Amino acid sequence: MTWKCLIFGNAARPKAKFKVWLQMQNMLLTVDRLNKWGIQVESKCSLCQREEETRDHLFVECDYTKTVMQKLMHWTQNQNIIAATWEQHVYELIKRAKGKTKEAQLFKRYILK
Repeated sequence: MTWKCLIFGNAARPKAKFKVWLQMQNMLLTVDRLNKWGIQVESKCSLCQREEETRDHLFVECDYTKTVMQKLMHWTQNQNIIAATWEQHVYELIKRAKGKTKEAQLFKRYILK
């Protein structure tokens, strides 16, 4: 399955779709990437202040993100995404966003913002 279904045919704002594209390409400016480029910034996650900020941490491992995602899933009447890795997380996102059903469109619009 391809992640492009998360962007194309999505009624979310262009800014949100661009961020999803960056995220899927592993091009988000996370702290670990900035540090690799020699830009010194605090390495702790700005949301939980516990672990190093990486893409995997921000979207899969962070307790704060998990709480927000749980609430969004409950609000949209979706089952919570439980993933141990970035790849599993993306697979679940694609599975739920695929298709033209009302549920898939709402998922893409509100969850992927």
